[in-house]
Amino acid sequence: MDKIISQLIELQQKPEPFTPGEPLFWDDPHISKQMLDVHLNPNIEAASRKPEMIDRSVKWMIETLGLKAGDAVLDLGCGPGLYASRPVIDLSMWTAQNSPTDGGVFRS
Repeated sequence: MDKIISQLIELQQKPEPFTPGEPLFWDDPHISKQMLDVHLNPNIEAASRKPEMIDRSVKWMIETLGLKAGDAVLDLGCGPGLYASRPVIDLSMWTAQNSPTDGGVFRS
């Protein structure tokens, strides 16, 4: 029993910063499938945000950064690309349809 308690205490210890973790965790088929399912489910806001929030975030980025048609954005996030896949992120298409007279800047 003491050995089990010692093992549990050891497992609760925080590792030193930058200590390598379990190398195969993300490659585990069960973990990978579950993570992707959670990321792509628009009804669960655990791994990815809901589509409405993503749309608001993209709108905010366009307005705040003053993005115009043809501008490039480097997305350094991690995830399945939900922000880059929003229809409004294609600025040339969006501005051509919705904002042709103001220089291509997204306005609400």
